[in-house]
Amino acid sequence: MKFLFAALALTAPLTMTPPAAATVAPVPAPTDDLDRLVGLMIPDRAMLDLVFAGLNQGLDQEVGGAEFARYPGMRDYMVAQIRPELSRAVLAGLPALRADIRKILAGELTPQEAGELYRFFASPTGQKVYAITLQSMGENIAKGEEAMQRAAFDKVMASLTPEDYGPLAEFGQSSGAQKMQRISPQINAVSTAWADRLVAEIGPGIRTIALKAVTDYKRQHSAGGQ
Repeated sequence: MKFLFAALALTAPLTMTPPAAATVAPVPAPTDDLDRLVGLMIPDRAMLDLVFAGLNQGLDQEVGGAEFARYPGMRDYMVAQIRPELSRAVLAGLPALRADIRKILAGELTPQEAGELYRFFASPTGQKVYAITLQSMGENIAKGEEAMQRAAFDKVMASLTPEDYGPLAEFGQSSGAQKMQRISPQINAVSTAWADRLVAEIGPGIRTIALKAVTDYKRQHSAGGQ
């Protein structure tokens, strides 16, 4: 689940100049700016889509392609059985993740930098870039982190129009974007820890639901009666 926030590093050009070393501690950004920023970074729908992309990869590993080929409808049936509980758990857990990430941002960003990040993520270009990045990463989750990030970057670049170049270049040179490159590993770390806790908490129950779904589906369908 470490990939969840690798998208943050892709929202600015690869040629960005490194940020200058900070000489003073940042002043905490206004609460509303940080809360709005975190909400844009961690939208419910996109997080659910990424989790379910990971679920599909996990089902391939647990059940296997040959079994799904033999029972073509079984994957969809399993996902339908798992979705309610997994969605409930993810949505219930996201506020804690947002709080962890907000704490990182509050300790690293100045009010100006928080404003720069919020304005970009809230802009049409920022919304498009981030949404396409998250979507692509979900589509390519089985390819490994480096290949997944490259595919996302390529898809974003292919989607850009002349109207996007100015806002993206301006954001890429901003202090907030430059600092986000340094902050991203911290965000990756807390998101990975959050995902690990979630898996430990609900993993056994989800596995029980999945195994029951396999048994039920096979009982109701024969390989030749699809």
